[in-house]
Amino acid sequence: PMRFGATPPIDQVTIRANGINFHVAEIGPRDGEPVLLLHGQGAHANDWDLQIAALSKKYRVYYPEMRGHGGSSVPKGPYTMAMLAADMAGFCRALSLGPC
Repeated sequence: PMRFGATPPIDQVTIRANGINFHVAEIGPRDGEPVLLLHGQGAHANDWDLQIAALSKKYRVYYPEMRGHGGSSVPKGPYTMAMLAADMAGFCRALSLGPC
């Protein structure tokens, strides 16, 4: 599981999208406008701790571990930017976060 320095998550769940599982944490008011925070390759969702603490007061913040990271699936690579974009579009659709 992810560890969090700034704020404990409300929910840690697994979302199936684009054929793989994504480990995601979400925090903030359930009726808050969604904000999706994405870490870079070789980084971690914890990179957003300070922003999460501030944003989660007003917004519903989602911060998944990307393909190949942390608790998310680690399918054989190579990974492309188009693949990562498709992952997050599928992730948004799976959570009904709006147009993707």
